[in-house]
Amino acid sequence: MTMKPAMKLGISVFVIVASSLLWLRGWSDSLVRFPERRDEAIFRQNVAHESSPDYQAERVLAEAYWRRYPDVAEDGYFGKTGPYGSLGARKHFTLHGKREGRIWDETSSPEQNK
Repeated sequence: MTMKPAMKLGISVFVIVASSLLWLRGWSDSLVRFPERRDEAIFRQNVAHESSPDYQAERVLAEAYWRRYPDVAEDGYFGKTGPYGSLGARKHFTLHGKREGRIWDETSSPEQNK
């Protein structure tokens, strides 16, 4: 049994309309359209992190990392005033610092490790 051209056209139109509606629904909630939602999600993540028992230890490590690397501390994204808070230091180390040979601990300094 072959499909009639009108039926093929109807199915094609239905698929295009359904796909467009799904795309518009995703776009309406997109972080691209509402970048403040990204910041809200990061804030919620930070609040959950700050209430964890390991927060103080993480904060000490972040402060040591920022003292050791002022360029990271002043960074608008990974620094002290960045959206990640004290998580920014660890995020920087994970994404960039380890590869760059930076140190992630409380007591070491670059001079001690040379």
